Amino acid sequence: MAATKKPTTIPAIRAALAELKREREQLRNAGPSRAEMQAGHTAFVRGSAAAGEQRIAHAVASDELRAALIVYPRADGTFDLMPTLAALFPAEVLAAFGKHLEQVPEGMDAPQRAQRIAELDAEIWELECADEIAVLRAEATGTPIGRRADADPCAVIGTDTTDDAEPRSLGNLVATAEHDAEPRSNSVRSKYMERRE
Repeated sequence: MAATKKPTTIPAIRAALAELKREREQLRNAGPSRAEMQAGHTAFVRGSAAAGEQRIAHAVASDELRAALIVYPRADGTFDLMPTLAALFPAEVLAAFGKHLEQVPEGMDAPQRAQRIAELDAEIWELECADEIAVLRAEATGTPIGRRADADPCAVIGTDTTDDAEPRSLGNLVATAEHDAEPRSNSVRSKYMERRE
């Protein structure tokens, strides 16, 4: 499988950044997958059934069978029929929930979302660095280009976080970009994010 060609011009880099950030935001805001929802429904019904069975067992032990089906109002005035229904008809209750799950998009589960977000973080960081390098090169040639309002501060600063570190000059920054596939150390960004948290 051929590698995807990386954007090299500022418009292309920024368009790619916007698209990747859009995908990352969608994943961060995504709800649970269908499988996760089904697992949650199953756990909920089983928990409700256990509560209902306990109520039924108490009614049988007290020889008050009718009490097993009495549902008292809660503090807010509503009635919770789920324990009784789940205890008596667990398969039917799950089937009723499952019928509506078919309309939910499959989506990614939590581990898959986390993995994809991590991949997007890496791709975005690489493009952030490429964008900053392009801006610096434009400045060096006398045609300055404004930075993006959402530019990653680590990519803009381009310095290490050790106490004796010196900012990288334009010359060695551009030289690094020409000889290194990762122009800025990822440790810069990771340490910055640790400080923000």
